[in-house]
Amino acid sequence: MVDKRRENEEYIKFRDLRNIRRGLSDVENNQLTDYIISKYMFIDFQAAAAFYNSFEAMLNSFDANSGSEWDLNEEYASFSDNEYVKMGDIFKRNKWEYKTVYSLPKCDKERIAKELYYKYGINNMAIKKYLHL
Repeated sequence: MVDKRRENEEYIKFRDLRNIRRGLSDVENNQLTDYIISKYMFIDFQAAAAFYNSFEAMLNSFDANSGSEWDLNEEYASFSDNEYVKMGDIFKRNKWEYKTVYSLPKCDKERIAKELYYKYGINNMAIKKYLHL
């Protein structure tokens, strides 16, 4: 079933996964999981390793770089992500199209920003990030 679904470029449904796992031991479940991952893996590891001259060099490079993602300076925002949800709801309610709003001139975006701030009480920094100001 796994092979057939993969050949047809279909996903394995949770219901089917539960059915084929039923009655398998832990070892067999792990083997099935490994097999499914190998069938659906979208990364061509050999092609990726070619950029590093070897698989081992690629892994060493990954190890050497791990943790550096924490070095990114990102502005801390004290507001909740709920502000973004509120703005999304406001966009829907007002029938504002995202693509249209994001492509507006800065002065028009600032007008919308003022409305979001004064009329709806949205956090100003959240508005600026949301509207890319």
